[in-house]
Amino acid sequence: MLSSRIHVHRDPQKAVELYQKAADQGYDVALNNLAQCYETGIGVAADRQRAIELYRAAAAKNNMQALGHLARLGVPVLAPQP
Repeated sequence: MLSSRIHVHRDPQKAVELYQKAADQGYDVALNNLAQCYETGIGVAADRQRAIELYRAAAAKNNMQALGHLARLGVPVLAPQP
């Protein structure tokens, strides 16, 4: 039985590094997650423009979460293509 007190070392910079590697390969979830890091400044310096670029790239791959983030930020987007 697993303990309910599992301690996990969190490394935001390492997470950004791994998201970047996956984003470089075109994974939409990684693009979205990396954008969130840039938007919030977790693991990297906050950069709203970079976040928007990454959200747009994820949205172009029909990532609905990225579309939601862009809408929340007030960024106009086109509907994803089927």
